[in-house]
Amino acid sequence: MMYQTLRGAKLTAQMDSKMIRSTLNRMRCIEMKRIQIGALYMFSYVSKDFLEILKHFEEMLDSEDEDEMEERTTLTGRLQS
Repeated sequence: MMYQTLRGAKLTAQMDSKMIRSTLNRMRCIEMKRIQIGALYMFSYVSKDFLEILKHFEEMLDSEDEDEMEERTTLTGRLQS
């Protein structure tokens, strides 16, 4: 009888251990998902700012090209190559 009681206690401890391990695994997974979501948010935020900077530089280059084209056409009234 004592053996059965100890065996039952051991079985209960093993089940509790499994439940604790599964709970810890779930918590780790949830934490990893939060980190991934945060990383995606930061990446999208940085990408948005980076795209705005690239658009600004593209506009600057376009305006320089237009100015250069105007200079070439203003001298002779037609496009110089």
